[in-house]
Amino acid sequence: MKKFTLSLFLYCALLSAEEDIFRNNTNETDPTSSFEHGKESNNLIPAKSDSLESFKEQENKEKAKQLMDLKALQSVYFSKSRKLQDNNFNVLYVAGNTNKIRLRYAMTTTFIFDNDPIIYVSLGDPSGFELTYPTNDHYDLSNMLVIKPLLIGVDTNLTVVGASGTIYTFYLFSTTYTSKFQSYFSVFVSNKRAIGKLNILSKNELEKREQEQLAQTETNTNSPNKQDKQKLDYRKINYESKEIDDGKFIRIGDEVNHIFIEKAKINRGYLQKPKHKRTWWSLWLYKNPAMMRLI
Repeated sequence: MKKFTLSLFLYCALLSAEEDIFRNNTNETDPTSSFEHGKESNNLIPAKSDSLESFKEQENKEKAKQLMDLKALQSVYFSKSRKLQDNNFNVLYVAGNTNKIRLRYAMTTTFIFDNDPIIYVSLGDPSGFELTYPTNDHYDLSNMLVIKPLLIGVDTNLTVVGASGTIYTFYLFSTTYTSKFQSYFSVFVSNKRAIGKLNILSKNELEKREQEQLAQTETNTNSPNKQDKQKLDYRKINYESKEIDDGKFIRIGDEVNHIFIEKAKINRGYLQKPKHKRTWWSLWLYKNPAMMRLI
């Protein structure tokens, strides 16, 4: 009887040892055993092991990449000699002139044509430059376009035709943050003024103006009194002084006495400086001069 109970005890001990060995082998071979199921069936939470440490290290590396300083600032924008108006280019339109416009990668440049809606645009290299048109549901922005360079060190041409029949031509080239020269953020094209407040009309006001102009033209063509006046006044000369701009010359005067001024020879943008400047040793000697102002 003692021998039978001893053999039965040894048999049970062997069975329990085999079960422990089988469990250890399955835990080592099963890849999903290192994860525990969370509340959601598809989300797996890493168990407390070496895989959790590697997961945290990878997450920290990704955060460090996002917070990395790329050191890609353009130093010319922090120069002491930089002026506040260096990034706005005023183009005085002269027929036949082609202006050179400097663009920069990762920046946009807005072209504004003063009171001249755009009807046609031709861009030489659409793969190196992106051309977009600003839109608004309530206001008319048909005289603006935005260009963004997609590559560095490329150039192309831009041709724009306005509703007035004016043809604008530009030479465009792109730079990067290593350039010593600043790029233009806005290019204002006009034949009479520098950049300033834009006369932007709402779409409803624009439609009203067009309807009023159509009504005026119809009344003028159908009115017999005006035609009779024109027949009677054909011998009269208008001596009223007017200023007429044909793109290349400006004519000032009446129909008989007038002069022509070539626009290319007009110098603009003079600065009026004070006669004396105050210094630290002569504060009592001179009065405080007025600030420089643009004529």
